[in-house]
Amino acid sequence: MTKTAAEKKLKGTLKKSREKETLELPAVTESFVPEGLINSYAIEEWNAQTKLLIDGGVFSECDTTMLLMYCNEVGIYFDSIDILRKKGNTIKFKKSDYENVSPHFTIKTKAFEIAYKLAKEFGLTPLARTKIEVEKKKKDIDPLANL
Repeated sequence: MTKTAAEKKLKGTLKKSREKETLELPAVTESFVPEGLINSYAIEEWNAQTKLLIDGGVFSECDTTMLLMYCNEVGIYFDSIDILRKKGNTIKFKKSDYENVSPHFTIKTKAFEIAYKLAKEFGLTPLARTKIEVEKKKKDIDPLANL
């Protein structure tokens, strides 16, 4: 398994020639809800993910559109699940007994695929999280705590 730059730096094995410069963007420090979220599921997802990303110091303004798209796909997914629970996974044609897969099943599946791809970009999957390097925040130390 490949070691992260942070791990190599700690062990003293990081070579300057292999060190990559990254673009440092100012982090968003306060949560907000943008216009364009399509339903309550999307808003819930936005609030949950922005809290995690802001707390981790890895969310910047330029991430807003992609995260909004991810949250909308999650909203579409759960909206489709609600419809499928009510109507089922198949539809029957009126003129025959022929059944076909519900369009909402297809919509749900496509929304999941898109959301999953976007989730990986934000480190929202277990594997993607292992590839993210963040600096740990030093906890405030109370000098009187040990007295």
